[in-house]
Amino acid sequence: MPEWGVHGLLTAGEAAGFRPLLTHQVVSYLLGRGLLCAAEVVDGEARVVEASRRNRNYVVRSGERRYFLKQAADLAGAGSIERERCFYEYAARSPAMVGVRPGIGELVVADRDRALLVLALVPGGVDLRAKCDQLGAFPRHPLARLGRTQAALHHATYVGMGAPGEDLRLFQAPPPWALFLDAPTT
Repeated sequence: MPEWGVHGLLTAGEAAGFRPLLTHQVVSYLLGRGLLCAAEVVDGEARVVEASRRNRNYVVRSGERRYFLKQAADLAGAGSIERERCFYEYAARSPAMVGVRPGIGELVVADRDRALLVLALVPGGVDLRAKCDQLGAFPRHPLARLGRTQAALHHATYVGMGAPGEDLRLFQAPPPWALFLDAPTT
């Protein structure tokens, strides 16, 4: 289990090396890790779409390959990315998570120095926000798939809590602030 420190789950040395990945650096970053090939870039097949929200996010499409890059926007968010890395590694190895795997991206790169994850996107997956905007309604099939994945995740973490050798303390953080909003008075 990683140790918590001054900078979340990063060591002081890793925190000192935190470098944000900028849009114009994404292709060379993926080339350097063998996830894209130069011919795809030269042929114009590689496309990078900036999709940031709370974190720095990029969607990369090149031929049949699709990646999602997620990086903490700053050092303060690095602990969240580290917990997410631990989740993907747990999902990949735990027998309890077999039902979850088809509904989540596969962790391809975990760059702790940059607090960055590269995920292979789910084959056939859709951007629910874009799909809802396009249709003007919630699409049934993707939402049903999301529901099945969430149900599998809840079952897996319930089953995994008692599994020998499983250390799930990292996932036992308090619920997000949104779940603590005051109930309106009547």
